[in-house]
Amino acid sequence: MKVLLIGMDGGHIEMFNRGLTPFITSMIEKGEVVSIENDLMSRGWLEIATGLHASETGALYDKPKGNGTTDWNLKFAFKDIKDNVVRAEGIWDKINRLGYSVGVMNLPTVFPAPKVNGFFVSGGGGGAPVTTKIKQDLCYPPDIYNDLVKDDYIVDMRIPQLVMDEGLTEERQIFRQLDEMNRRRTEAFKSLAKRFKIDFGFLIYKTSSVTVETIVNGSKDYSSKDLYPGLKDYYNNFDNYIKSLKETFPEAKIILTSDHGTVPVSHLVNPNIILKDLGFQKMRPKSVKVYLFESLKRFIPFSLKQKIKGATSLASDINNAVKFNSNKTLAFCKTKNDWNHGVYINDKRFGGPVLESDKELLIEKIIGEINNHDSITDSGILAYRRAQGANPLFPDIAFRLPNGYLTNDSCKHFIQELKKSHSISGLEAILKGEVYSMKSHSPLFVVFDDNSDFSKYKSLMDLHNYIVNEYQNK
Repeated sequence: MKVLLIGMDGGHIEMFNRGLTPFITSMIEKGEVVSIENDLMSRGWLEIATGLHASETGALYDKPKGNGTTDWNLKFAFKDIKDNVVRAEGIWDKINRLGYSVGVMNLPTVFPAPKVNGFFVSGGGGGAPVTTKIKQDLCYPPDIYNDLVKDDYIVDMRIPQLVMDEGLTEERQIFRQLDEMNRRRTEAFKSLAKRFKIDFGFLIYKTSSVTVETIVNGSKDYSSKDLYPGLKDYYNNFDNYIKSLKETFPEAKIILTSDHGTVPVSHLVNPNIILKDLGFQKMRPKSVKVYLFESLKRFIPFSLKQKIKGATSLASDINNAVKFNSNKTLAFCKTKNDWNHGVYINDKRFGGPVLESDKELLIEKIIGEINNHDSITDSGILAYRRAQGANPLFPDIAFRLPNGYLTNDSCKHFIQELKKSHSISGLEAILKGEVYSMKSHSPLFVVFDDNSDFSKYKSLMDLHNYIVNEYQNK
């Protein structure tokens, strides 16, 4: 194996500064930490997989359905890119074409598992089933399914399953279960990698990494007696898994990466407030159903919230409720979850009033007035236009925000400092729907045993190109 790429969803370099990962930390000191940035609208794993940005592929974390309404979609799959972007190709295809075999495990959004020279095990999410049990269509070649069943391979375990199905109520219990998922994944990867004698390995620890860091960032202090013992055991074990991979494949160049970093939320940013203040947006009253839900959601039990998500008509009414007058609004922002969101011009894509002939001047006007607004001074926020020819589902206006600034349309000011409860734990915050943790613009890109000049590398797309070049130059 020439390169082993290890992914940690939500991973960030500070994880290895807690004294809990002596092997990884020692390897980082011998290697290179590459400073790169992502914009938190483009799906990071697909940037690594394709070498392309969402402005070209449409691989946004959330996006409009583009059906003449303001209906939104959180699902995205690699096949959506392949169907619409001629030159989109997975890194596994590129390396196969160069004559090398690959092994990919737990990559989200790529399902069913594609045919490769080697093996491929799809991850959950992005529209794929979030399941603990391995499914046949997540495996290629098909016969590895039996191996994974025999090894009790776990595809995915998220907070709803851990709390509602497994009955776990303490952070240490959750850390222990996520660690078990990591252990089985590591052993399964090593076994398949040796069986198929792969030249390139791509192993992702998805849900475990981001869940642990979300709990840490939502907690008052990670060194507290309630959190630290479980966190210590989790990262000590993870350190040993990475060490075992290095020992099993000593010839491989190991790269640690992530699709984004993770940081505590410091501020909320509501673009709709400034759009309304500048006259580009006209509001309408919320429906009684949505108003009641938003007023009471912090008191609604976690299990009931999950049932509401599963009730299609009710979830659609709450999540896709248009809070502006669609006939009079010129631009709007819809926010979902813990990433950045941009502004869309309310044109024919949404059944809105803006004509195509007026769109370009309107975009320039909105960007100019936002960037010159008094409230944005010294905030580090900058509005900018998408690239010419970008995917039509990409926002017309994007925002460059500092780490810790989360777009959220529930706050009453354009920029609002987040006031965090001092009594709540990280797990309690998640169960109550409080957002104290978010994606950061600083993903991992750490290369063990390599002190090359990485100054030209700026993004996850550059990581993709770096790996492909390793095989082109062999």
